[in-house]
Amino acid sequence: MNKLVKKYKEIDYHRNGIGGEGFHAIIFENTDGQRMVGITFNQGDTANGILTAVLDIDLLNQENIRFGENSWRGDNYHEEMQEIIREYNSEREKEMRQMIQEQRNASKDE
Repeated sequence: MNKLVKKYKEIDYHRNGIGGEGFHAIIFENTDGQRMVGITFNQGDTANGILTAVLDIDLLNQENIRFGENSWRGDNYHEEMQEIIREYNSEREKEMRQMIQEQRNASKDE
């Protein structure tokens, strides 16, 4: 399948409260130049039970959430969203390791 995501601009993880299912929100530009938001819930990497929703940000700003107008196939975007999430998680893990090492080094200097 051809790439649908030209580049992603922002990603973050949301806990969704204390009892809700956590999810990643990703702001990206698709290959047509549209600004989009993808929401992917944490139920594994398989697209069998697609847990990815994609919406056009400009249409959301117009409060348009209508099916058929602001409808995008999450199943087509799902794998690319998972790739972005894996990259994000890897970077966060590196940052956390570096922070822990810096804290250990600082406590040795005391």
